[in-house]
Amino acid sequence: MDTDERSVRIHPTRRQILAGGGITLTAALLISCGQAATAMPAEDAPAEPEAEEPAEQPQAEAADITVWVWWPDPVASVEQMGANYAEANPGVNVTVEAVSGYWDNLQSAYVGGTGPDIYLMNSVNYFAWSNREIPADITDQFKADPIAQDFAANAWDTGIDFYTYKGQRMFGVPGMMTSIITLFNEDAVTEGGFAVPSDLGTDWDWDLMQEYAIRLTEREGDQVTRYGAFAPDAIEQGWLNYVRANGGDFLNDDLRCVIDSPESIEAWHFCVDLALKHRVSPTSEQIAELSQGMAGRGGRFALFGSGQVILWTAASNNVKFLNEAWPGSGFTWDYGYVASSPNTGHPGGTTNIVGWCINSNTKTPDQTWGVFANMMTKDSQDILARADVLRPARDDSAQLYYDPEVTDGPANRIAAFEMFEWTTNLPTHDVVSWGEMLGPMRVWNPQIFSGAVSVEEGLQNMAAETNALFEAAAS
Repeated sequence: MDTDERSVRIHPTRRQILAGGGITLTAALLISCGQAATAMPAEDAPAEPEAEEPAEQPQAEAADITVWVWWPDPVASVEQMGANYAEANPGVNVTVEAVSGYWDNLQSAYVGGTGPDIYLMNSVNYFAWSNREIPADITDQFKADPIAQDFAANAWDTGIDFYTYKGQRMFGVPGMMTSIITLFNEDAVTEGGFAVPSDLGTDWDWDLMQEYAIRLTEREGDQVTRYGAFAPDAIEQGWLNYVRANGGDFLNDDLRCVIDSPESIEAWHFCVDLALKHRVSPTSEQIAELSQGMAGRGGRFALFGSGQVILWTAASNNVKFLNEAWPGSGFTWDYGYVASSPNTGHPGGTTNIVGWCINSNTKTPDQTWGVFANMMTKDSQDILARADVLRPARDDSAQLYYDPEVTDGPANRIAAFEMFEWTTNLPTHDVVSWGEMLGPMRVWNPQIFSGAVSVEEGLQNMAAETNALFEAAAS
């Protein structure tokens, strides 16, 4: 794609059209991206309808509402949302806590009839929890609340569809999400005489990524002094993106594991060859050894931030951690798309659609819904965007999140938004939990990337053992 044409691709969805907001939203987004919307001649323009005064909302009765999240980054933003709601509803007090041992404590609290009023959900657990009807069913409230309907008209369509369990019932709403990109050391790429991935769009493909990684790797004899890339050896920030780019997936529509398909095998060979054949990626042992004692989060963050690795298939929010841990790295980093498959001509993406759920045990359902609905407003989603937590579910608020002048860069931050054209949620199952489903992957993934087994054998075993779990759960 020509770099001058990389505008945000948002089109009115069926849901937005039905809600009557799609065309207005699209025009506003075009203007926000520097594109002029075509104006209707004054003599042909319809008369402006008189604006209706918004209905005055009744003040909520006093209540203490608790919100749980599993990592600290969203806490300040959710506290601000709660404070804004409490300003209009002085009797409502919202407290937010990042809970250690989150999933175990959340399930224990639920079984004991207690727990937070509102809590974060991730996409990989949402189907299994909804199937067991653990969160409160909010379908009727969502349909009846104008705030929720405005959210539905302006949110990422795929996120709303995902949280509409089996196309019928809602046990939560999308709140924020990750996107996967190629994070690259711009100075090293430029000094190597290459075009930067941010200028290449979908032309940034596997062949180019392999070539860059090989030529940007530096050696002194047999000793590697700089690695060209991290091999994409993990499911979310790695191989699943390349499998999807090539037309494969982890699960099919029938919830069968198809990771051993020909499309997947070919993508895995590309990923594994970076580590084993071309030796342009550090092993997991080398990552731990080389980053020992370094600043920040260690591991991949430290090796990329210190300039020891040039290309990284990573979640877009990693840049926030890099900016905090490596402010004086001495080089510029930027985003490009995940490398495209030469077979399909486009990239693939994964996302964890992080959502909000209401505890069915809440003792204050009306006040809890008021706080919950307030979290869907543009004002609340803008708070998330400006805090650079994750990409907000609302497309209109996401404009702020992807503006490098609002958040702390990088320059081509919009590439992470554009990746949503090819992005779908992480795999999830109705009965088998995320942890159980990944059991076979945790066994075979490291064996494949270490060369202990072939790609074909490892993926066949991974698929067979994963499907055996599904069959056992169904019996």
